[in-house]
Amino acid sequence: MTMKNSIGANRNITQLPRLLMLVLFIIGIATMNLTCVVAAEGTAGEDNTAAFDTIAKPFLKKFCIDCHGAGEPEAGVRLHQLDASFSGKNDDLWLRVLEQVDVQAMPPSDADQPSVEARHQFSQWALRAAADAGYDTLHARQYPAKGNYVPHELLFGSEARRVPASSPPRLWRLNPKSYDAQIPDVLMSKTAYGFDDGLRKRYPLIEPLTLTTSHGLKDYAFRYSVAAPEIEQMATNARTVLLVLFDKKVGRNDPPGRAYHFKPRKNQTHPLRDDIEAAVKYVFKQIRYRDCSDEELARYADFAQRRIEKLGPRQGTIAGLVPIVMHPEAYFRVELGSGEPDQYGRRMLSPLELARAIAFAIDDAPPDEPLMAAVAKGRLATRKDVDREVDRMLAEAFDLIDDRGRTRKPGKTLRFFREYFDYTHCENVFKDNKEKQRLKVSRHNPEELIHSCDMVVTYVLHHDRQVLQNLLTMPLVQWVFGAKFDLKKAPAHSSDDWHGAGGIPLPYPRPQRGRIPRGILMHRAWLVAHSDNFDNHVIRRGHWIRERLLGGQIPDTPITVDAQLPDEPETTLRHRMRVTREDYCWRCHQRMDPLGFVFEDFNHFGYSRTHEWGQEVDTKGEVIASGDESLDGPVGDAEELLLRLAESERVHQVFVRHAFRFWLGRNETPDDAAVLQDAYEAYTTNNGSMRALIKSLLTSDAFLFRKPNFRNLP
Repeated sequence: MTMKNSIGANRNITQLPRLLMLVLFIIGIATMNLTCVVAAEGTAGEDNTAAFDTIAKPFLKKFCIDCHGAGEPEAGVRLHQLDASFSGKNDDLWLRVLEQVDVQAMPPSDADQPSVEARHQFSQWALRAAADAGYDTLHARQYPAKGNYVPHELLFGSEARRVPASSPPRLWRLNPKSYDAQIPDVLMSKTAYGFDDGLRKRYPLIEPLTLTTSHGLKDYAFRYSVAAPEIEQMATNARTVLLVLFDKKVGRNDPPGRAYHFKPRKNQTHPLRDDIEAAVKYVFKQIRYRDCSDEELARYADFAQRRIEKLGPRQGTIAGLVPIVMHPEAYFRVELGSGEPDQYGRRMLSPLELARAIAFAIDDAPPDEPLMAAVAKGRLATRKDVDREVDRMLAEAFDLIDDRGRTRKPGKTLRFFREYFDYTHCENVFKDNKEKQRLKVSRHNPEELIHSCDMVVTYVLHHDRQVLQNLLTMPLVQWVFGAKFDLKKAPAHSSDDWHGAGGIPLPYPRPQRGRIPRGILMHRAWLVAHSDNFDNHVIRRGHWIRERLLGGQIPDTPITVDAQLPDEPETTLRHRMRVTREDYCWRCHQRMDPLGFVFEDFNHFGYSRTHEWGQEVDTKGEVIASGDESLDGPVGDAEELLLRLAESERVHQVFVRHAFRFWLGRNETPDDAAVLQDAYEAYTTNNGSMRALIKSLLTSDAFLFRKPNFRNLP
């Protein structure tokens, strides 16, 4: 594991100046074949003023002016004088109009509605106009929470268009796990059972890269960069790795292939050129997982030789080879594309780019030997080649019982479900000891809850059938919640009887009112993650369902709103939430609160309850404006809601949209409709297989091709 502290082993190694490290890093980027430049996001193809006359003005006149005209406008909002300008008093009003149209709050449900395409064209015009006026609307729309602003009907409905997809050329910074995996076996000691982290304990590394701690998907390509502080920390790590490679002998258990190229020879004070070149090749293979070109060999060997001549063999060796470890290729997924563009202006990723993209997408790790062998032999250049390698690696990733019969967690796929369901946030919610006593909670351990939820996901992925449906509706029983978990001993999967032939295990928590909790959303980890310190969080739970399952949008809370419930001790949460039913609030809260109230028969520690402050809990809720009329209507409790949602085609399509965002590292656009439809078909025709869904995404045009003029406009 990486550590946050610098190491004493580096103190005697010459510290490269910060400026030099920054220059080396920039040079590294410059030497990459950056022939592709992403087009400015939201480049308007038509003058905004002319587009206002053809798109925005007719939209306002037909759907808005009747209620917001010159007379007595609704809510005092007048739109009849709006023009193409986003300056002066118009800017704030335009932004409010854009948000209300985007979240389909306006026109109101009882008024005539624009078509999906008309609404989308209006939004595109407004986004471009706002961007031209200096607002960051286009940038803000790239965040995962804004992905649902692309109308679902433009991706899966009759108005969806199937066009050749692609993604923008990009340098996608590695996430912390991928960065850690880049450090090869040089820091792993060989033992009779494989490799352990003995050397990492003696030569700990700094963790220079982090991900956001916010809810939702985290690892988006546009979201992270590498600045001077990270570069300095990476340089320290680079020196540590080289120190282990060339400076210190560790003992009999040295990693295989360890090379001491610079061991002095007789009458030799400096390494020979052959030794330096051998060292460059060795570091390339260890750190960059490929052979260096002749040009790279000459360039890096020249630099290393100059540093050795200036600093001496020991210090010069480390300083001279640092640029190899510091190259952006070691910290970014380089995805630029190569070769001549096709008829659509797209370039396919090069074989090496494909190898790295596939490996990091499946394992959060550098390419394995078979993948690099395929690159070397020219067998990773076509879609068929990619299909073969993705199939092979997914088979290994979904083999969740290792050679010693132990259950292992499903790595990258588990990380997706952690971020999708957000249940790991339960460890960030402080629970007061007095509340534990009041509610008679004898045990509350967030780490155990997360592990338990991980095992639910692991079990479902092990069987890989109807993954989302089972994660939403699977009865939670003792073997799922237990700290010790063994797939070989778990009950056999059956679509009719989850408990298998071995009988029904004792449920935990003990059921109240004669039922067993179902699915992740009734698991204590999820319930706690979507609570606050002293109570349930109905709004957060409803918001999650609206966004992650129904594909809806909720506008951000206005800064003028004091979003506080009344301080009324010993009264029910439903009673205190009466304030959200005021007209101004209810326009948004009606899409969340009724979805969150269904979990009120659980307290904020996630345990079942029948009463709150002496009153019987009320779990009635309702689904409205879901986009699927078969889903809309009242529900009696969480179980009824989840069973209804789990059967919905729309819910499964929204799930596919979130999988796309995770594995492609960006939000979807209308041009990705074909990719999403194919992924959904792969998922459903393979009996709800997550493996089939991932394979479809990793062999799609959006994954394989890069287009210089890609417009990341929703």
